[in-house]
Amino acid sequence: SLEPDPFEPLPRSAAKALAPSPALNEVGQRLTVTIGAMMISIDLQEGLLCGLAFEGEELLASHLRPNFWRPLTDNDYGANLQNKMIEWRAAGSNAKLIHGPRIVPSIGAPCVTAVECDLAIGETGSRLHVCYEVSECGVSISASWRPEKCASGPPRVGFVGMLSAGFEEVEWFGHGPHESYVDRHASARIGRFSGRIRDQTFKYVRSQENGNKHKTRWMALKRPESGACGGLLVAAVPPTRALDMQCHHFSLEDFGGTNDKLQQPMKHGGELVERAETCLCIDVAQIGVGGVNSWGDAPLPQYMIPADQHFDWALRLCPVRHSEARGEGLEEFVHRTVHLPLESSRPHLETCS
Repeated sequence: SLEPDPFEPLPRSAAKALAPSPALNEVGQRLTVTIGAMMISIDLQEGLLCGLAFEGEELLASHLRPNFWRPLTDNDYGANLQNKMIEWRAAGSNAKLIHGPRIVPSIGAPCVTAVECDLAIGETGSRLHVCYEVSECGVSISASWRPEKCASGPPRVGFVGMLSAGFEEVEWFGHGPHESYVDRHASARIGRFSGRIRDQTFKYVRSQENGNKHKTRWMALKRPESGACGGLLVAAVPPTRALDMQCHHFSLEDFGGTNDKLQQPMKHGGELVERAETCLCIDVAQIGVGGVNSWGDAPLPQYMIPADQHFDWALRLCPVRHSEARGEGLEEFVHRTVHLPLESSRPHLETCS
């Protein structure tokens, strides 16, 4: 269903330099892990990442939650996916912690703390296993999705969260400069692109799914020159080669509709009101947008997610200092923290206006 990956093979991670030992604490309903300037918080009741602070600046405005739903497209409605896939609408927000959070030893890496959680998704026995590995440079998240007895496959599989106010620009290495999907990316070349976050949202006449960046190796969301943190790097890490990513100054709920699209609260793209926060979507898979016969049939079978398909993926979230958020500083930061070859962070940069 996916064409051969154009990216070069990834090298093995180099040995990490000596780093401070992590400090663990329980603060209310949170487990905090502090290493150097980094503090990660995990919700003890939900098993979700709920805090990512750098030099005392909190970068998350919400939990990073599992997500299996997307704002319905016109073609989704035409294919009746709002009913055929209804089990996935609230599956992520209703995820239930069944094991953990538990701290597991990091063999040969005393400067890394790993926390594992198991989540029940839906009512049929589907499971999502999540492992957070916290180090001095950020948090790595590995996930394993194991569906059970599902009536349909989901529209997407991934995570969604809100970043705190202040992120204004984005740079990414993947398909661009315009939106792209698994069945709509032939015109979106692979390269390195930058622009304003507010410009990454395409305001269709009726608000719906938009702005996806298919097969993205890394994305850097940037803040103005204030405070210690200049941005946040989001990157696919081995064994994952690339992920679909999105960023908006809107929530997914702002784009979404009810089962009856005529009752959608925000009916027109022009009615959308920007938020100060940034919505960040990181997906291992999303179904195609279809359009085979205008608005009627579902996307072609090879662009759907089978009900029983397993996924294993990994990503890393790394706060970036202002001095490392642009130009060669960002290139070196990507190379150093995510262990990607420099050629993957040095293609020609195109500015999207």
